[in-house]
Amino acid sequence: MSRYKLPPPDAIIGPINEDGSLPRGTTRGWLAETIDEWNAERPGRGARTDLRD
Repeated sequence: MSRYKLPPPDAIIGPINEDGSLPRGTTRGWLAETIDEWNAERPGRGARTDLRD
């Protein structure tokens, strides 16, 4: 999952560092609607995202 540019999480369970980073053991969660919207906006396989306006 680390290869994907995921949307901001809808929920965070566990501690958050002072700098906003998430330590080990902290879980991120997304609503189904958030993932559906994110997936619909993703470029297709092999898309040339460097050519976008």
